[in-house]
Amino acid sequence: MNVVMILGLLGGLAVFLLGLELLTENIKRAAGAALRGLIRRSTRTPLRGVATGFASTAVLQSSSITSVLIVGFVSAGILSLKQSVGVIMGANIGCTIMPQLIAFNIAQYALAAVALGYGMRRFSSRRRLRQWGNVILGMGLVFVGLGMLSATMAPLREVESFTLFLQSLDNQYLLALLIGLVFTAVVNSSAATLGILLVLLQQNMMPLPTAVAMVIGANIGTCITALLASMGQSRIALRAAMVHLLFNCIGAILAFPFIVMMSEWALWITPDNTGRALVNAHTGVNIIWTLLMLPAAGALAQATVWLVPDRRSDSRARPKHLDRTLLSYPDAALDATYRDLVRMGNIVERMTGRMYGLFNGDERLAREQAVDEGIVDRFHLAVLEYLGALDPQSLDEEQLKRLNDLIALSNALEMAADELSDPSIRVCEKLNDGNYRFQRTVRHQLRASIATLVEAQESIFNGLRNGDPDAARRGRSQRKLVKQQLNQLSNDADQHLTSNPDQLAPLYRLEAQVVNILRAHHACMRRAAKLVVRQRVYTPAEPSRAPEAGDSTPDPAEDEAAGSDTTRFYFRSDS
Repeated sequence: MNVVMILGLLGGLAVFLLGLELLTENIKRAAGAALRGLIRRSTRTPLRGVATGFASTAVLQSSSITSVLIVGFVSAGILSLKQSVGVIMGANIGCTIMPQLIAFNIAQYALAAVALGYGMRRFSSRRRLRQWGNVILGMGLVFVGLGMLSATMAPLREVESFTLFLQSLDNQYLLALLIGLVFTAVVNSSAATLGILLVLLQQNMMPLPTAVAMVIGANIGTCITALLASMGQSRIALRAAMVHLLFNCIGAILAFPFIVMMSEWALWITPDNTGRALVNAHTGVNIIWTLLMLPAAGALAQATVWLVPDRRSDSRARPKHLDRTLLSYPDAALDATYRDLVRMGNIVERMTGRMYGLFNGDERLAREQAVDEGIVDRFHLAVLEYLGALDPQSLDEEQLKRLNDLIALSNALEMAADELSDPSIRVCEKLNDGNYRFQRTVRHQLRASIATLVEAQESIFNGLRNGDPDAARRGRSQRKLVKQQLNQLSNDADQHLTSNPDQLAPLYRLEAQVVNILRAHHACMRRAAKLVVRQRVYTPAEPSRAPEAGDSTPDPAEDEAAGSDTTRFYFRSDS
């Protein structure tokens, strides 16, 4: 084997992988939103999940991409772990479509596909047509690369060391399986492994059972991408990746003793075409695995819970849906951001419920308020960093508008939390330091003002949580009532001051600060409501799902930080 031959093999493999990358990336861009919607809507039963996984992978032509997408959806809370099992099983069947296409002798049409695809990419003014041109170009390059591999490998039959190595794999099925696993993990494509095996079989360089063993190893190797993508993510994301690995490992153990039998069966169907026999064996094995293990989908999900137990929380709330594997899928990444902004809003809602107690000098609530403000700041910074990592070139006009609205919503919530924290805590401290107490009429009006503000805010947050613009609109419509209440509070403070200006001036300044804080906070909430009314920060509401096997066990501290649907109103005795 000389340098020219090695370069030819590497070049052919590079062209093959480049074509596969063009094909999958542009299908993902052209049809990604539709596939994302399909996955979200069609996974309520394991069987429907299998069909969805098959369809998604048949279109994307990559079980690795489907698996990474599923890991991101599970991490973002869009799918449960049990729902993901069926999709992953279906992806294993869908990944056999590309090898079936490769096995057809259509290489003579490859250059025509390259020319057509390049023409669409180069001369079309429509973005969608350019994307589909890249798809056709990628498909053509796949077959061009395969032809280059075939032409380069033909002389290898005369290379004694290479033929001896392949002969040494005969009956060494475990070694062949490991080679298929490692090679697939390195090139990140089971289709590339299948393509090379097809060329070797067409050149009569390898017995079919050895190739089948390598294909079984390739099924395991293709799980590595999703497993690596889940590293550093939540435990639930790691479990989703483990489902794929566990499913393929169990399938390999079940299939390993029957490698020779499966090869004979495949040759019986297509006796004159060992390449077609290989892809038929690949398809048959993956279908049989799925049929055998589909009834045990729940048990498989539960097994990953045992293998990947919940980690003790550090008792600090943090964003849990901002999965970086979703950044290649803008709609899914924006959905994940919205979910964490809902959690961020829940914290702000709880902070509002402490206002009356703070303005009556409750130091315990002041400490809690400071903690929650720090949590909101962490959420805000994480959201900005996450959205900043999205590639603007991959976003269409609607996605860009939605991204800007999500940033604006995060800013509004963060500013609302700021008003509820430091200025309010300073008022609380000054009340205690000076042993001040608001006059009774001021306290009663303060209670009424905060109650009205909380009522308006609840409508706004219900709109945010449920994707309900009407609820947010109702919250905004209470602007005049909130303004009247705050004006009355300001008037009561003025009247209180006139009764004894010299002694009550420090207390009056605190009362004026309270009015300003509440006005500024309500202005932030009206900005948030306006964004909800625009209906761009969220996707249409879907029925919420109950927790299932494998979902992470809620941490009490995180639940507390995530807020609840009801604002707690902290009162202190007026007596």
